[in-house]
Amino acid sequence: MANPFIVLFTARSGSTALYGNLRSVPNVTMRAEVFGNRVLPGDVEQTDDNRIKFLRRYWAPFKEGARPDNVKFNGFKFQVTQNNAQFEKPARLVKVALDYRPRVVVLRRQNILKQAISALNAKRLMKLSQEIRQDRGSAHVLPEDQTLIAELKKTPMVVDFNELKAMLAGIKAAYAKLDRLAEAFGETHDITYEEYLADRDAVVRGVLSHIGADPDSYQPSDAYLKITSDSLEEVVRNYAGLKRFADGSPYAEMV
Repeated sequence: MANPFIVLFTARSGSTALYGNLRSVPNVTMRAEVFGNRVLPGDVEQTDDNRIKFLRRYWAPFKEGARPDNVKFNGFKFQVTQNNAQFEKPARLVKVALDYRPRVVVLRRQNILKQAISALNAKRLMKLSQEIRQDRGSAHVLPEDQTLIAELKKTPMVVDFNELKAMLAGIKAAYAKLDRLAEAFGETHDITYEEYLADRDAVVRGVLSHIGADPDSYQPSDAYLKITSDSLEEVVRNYAGLKRFADGSPYAEMV
């Protein structure tokens, strides 16, 4: 039986990689941050009322707990932000979504220092993307975009520690909201980015099992490339300063 599903996450926690894996499964319809785009499908304005209308249409086959056998597993990513950017009142999302009893996946990243560095590095990538691809700029890279990765790695980033401190505070605030939202949904399937890196295929198959899809329908693939090395020493030019910044704090082990 097919189920609707949501992947809750914060920025730079590996959601795009997971999205690429799930959308490659034949019986899964996986949207990205449909509520985070400039407009909703059909060029509809992004308001909470319109988001709810979209969700009711998208999940219409699953109304009142129906679990049809002849439709796909319809899901989407929902990025939890510090300022509720993707839903002005997230409680409204929960209330409507629960009518369809979705399977909820919660993706977290344990090393928030690396998450913050990745977010800062993504800003550099977006600028390069604008220069090289002449597009609006993207923080995600497809396998054919090796030029962007090579260009990004030419010059390690210099971290502005005031900016890093603000970024970390924002990530913590977003995770506090993520925890509250996940609790409101009730039962969830929790995974971490670190688990994904350690055994991607097992994590993806676990998610498919949770939403009710056949885990054997997944064919391993890398839809998107990783832009920030796990070794911060390779990424950060002022790495010694980063170590001093983290020294004596909970971030020390994360370096």
